[in-house]
Amino acid sequence: MRKFLNQKMFAAWNMWRTWAEEMRRQKHMMGGAVRRMIMRQLSMAWEKWQQVYQDQKFAARMGGGAIRRMLHRQLSMAWEQWQQVCAEMREQREALLLAARRFLNQKMYAAWNMWRSWAEEMRR
Repeated sequence: MRKFLNQKMFAAWNMWRTWAEEMRRQKHMMGGAVRRMIMRQLSMAWEKWQQVYQDQKFAARMGGGAIRRMLHRQLSMAWEQWQQVCAEMREQREALLLAARRFLNQKMYAAWNMWRSWAEEMRR
């Protein structure tokens, strides 16, 4: 009889453990579902805040840039003119240096060409 009572108690214990484990699992699943719903709204609010912030930042940068460009228009024009003059002067300097090199090395080029023609004749 004692063995029979122990078997019944053991079966009841196992049934309670299974039920308790299932309740823990369901509680965990429900808690996760609730957390996901709550976090989803929090995440959506965070994303919305970031988007609004980025839009405002972009608008401020665009508006500020246009105002700065209008205020500093003459300064910008002077800077562009200086860059253009500088580029022209650089081109003129390079052309002048090339012409000077040709003028200074004119005799050397003439000697080189004379030697080449003499070497050509000697080869024949």
